[in-house]
Amino acid sequence: MTIHEKIRFLRQQKLWSQEQMANYLGMSINGYGSIERGETDIGLSRLEQIASLFGVGVHQLFVLNEEANALYFLGANSTGNNTGIQTNNIYCNYRSESNTSDCNYLRKELELEKQLFINEQKDKELSYLREINASKERELVYLNEINALKEKKLSYLKEINRLIRNQDVEMA
Repeated sequence: MTIHEKIRFLRQQKLWSQEQMANYLGMSINGYGSIERGETDIGLSRLEQIASLFGVGVHQLFVLNEEANALYFLGANSTGNNTGIQTNNIYCNYRSESNTSDCNYLRKELELEKQLFINEQKDKELSYLREINASKERELVYLNEINALKEKKLSYLKEINRLIRNQDVEMA
C-alpha cells in the first residue's frame, strides 16, 4: 500500500470527506485530492501535519499494514460507530469472519514492521555516524598537517630572528 493509499484509507476510516481534510490542512480540495491520487510528492512537513490529524506518528504512515480493512489507527479525533476490539492503537474491525487471533496476528505483524523500520533507521544512523567519524578522522589528519607546518614556520621564524639578532650584533 502506498503512502497516498494509506492516507485515503485513514481518512475513510475517520469518515472524513476530502473537503474536510483539505480544510484541516489549509489547502484546496483539488490539492488534497492530488495527494490521495498520488499525483504530487508530499513534503515532510505536510506528512507530519497529516499524521497529526490521524493521531499517528509519521513513521506509521510508512508501516501501516492494512489487510481487508481490518486494521487502522484510532486517533484523538476518531469518529464513527465501529464495533470490534481495540488493543493499544490497533482496532480490528470485524467486517468478515475475523477473530481475536487475527487481530493478534495483525498486531504482531505491525510490531514486526515497526521493529524493521526502527532497525533500518538505526542502520542508517549508524552509517551516518560512521561517515561523520571518517570525516572527523580526515579533519584530524589535516589539523595535524597544519600543526606540523605551523611548527616548521615557527622554527623558520626563530632562525630568521636569530640571524637578524646576529646581524645587529655584528653591525654594532
